[in-house]
Amino acid sequence: MRKTWSVLLLVILSLVTVPHTVAASELPVLQINALSVSHQEVSVGDYVTITVELDEIREGELIFIEYVDPVYGYYEEVYLTNFDYSTTYERSLEITEERNPGRWVIDSIHAIDAAGNVTASVFNNLADYGNTRDLSNAAFSVAQSKPTLQYEAHVQKVGWQGYRNEYELSGTTGRVLRLEAIKISLDARNYGGGISYSTHIQKIGWQAPVSDNAVSGTSGLSRRLEAIKINLTGPVADHFDIYYRVHAQKYGWLSWAKNGQPAGTQGLAKRLEAIEIMLVPKGQVVELDQSQSFID
Repeated sequence: MRKTWSVLLLVILSLVTVPHTVAASELPVLQINALSVSHQEVSVGDYVTITVELDEIREGELIFIEYVDPVYGYYEEVYLTNFDYSTTYERSLEITEERNPGRWVIDSIHAIDAAGNVTASVFNNLADYGNTRDLSNAAFSVAQSKPTLQYEAHVQKVGWQGYRNEYELSGTTGRVLRLEAIKISLDARNYGGGISYSTHIQKIGWQAPVSDNAVSGTSGLSRRLEAIKINLTGPVADHFDIYYRVHAQKYGWLSWAKNGQPAGTQGLAKRLEAIEIMLVPKGQVVELDQSQSFID
């Protein structure tokens, strides 16, 4: 019965806006014996378990923690509960793409009754309040996610192949089929910015750059791609380099180009047949052949 009550109370309180009008000095001190998180460094897809151990059982009440968002500074209320009528309260949080990267620190911890009233609190070393303690050992840091890179090639006699993830081959080798167009997308939501690219086309030359999944090249005109240039744009370019290499008629795989350098051939009437693209964090040492990515 006590377990059912705790679950129902959690559901009800998730729909209630908790009042914060009571001055901290008027609230009883929430006595905490222990406070911890399962992991202090997490990435998207991980789980972090937050545990609070009180010095007494608070029957019919829930515990919630106010974490401070590292980007916007607003409070996120994280509700904990116990299922065995003990002094230990827990919550397991999934780290999703929506959670901002950076260090999530606790501002305060509160007990709340069924009516939504805060009954006791403790604050994280705030000099204006008397009921403070060091709550930093329950902070956790969310790593900034790597941007998601995808690309799709339009191939002679095949059409659009479907998207490939970074470092995967898009196109064909050994089938004597030309690339005719390409689309490249970059989800850089945690950084800002995007991607732009330009292709050199048979009988046309270099096209103007396009960006963010737009088509560069042609379809239905039987014209080969001969070279490509790819750039990161905006803040993401301060954090990553973009590398790419192409498989060209007669030459096979050329070496890697980087950050807007041309890859392929020009003036030789040679088709591109395949491409690979990848992101590398700025400053990371890479052992890639970059000796000859473009031939003219």
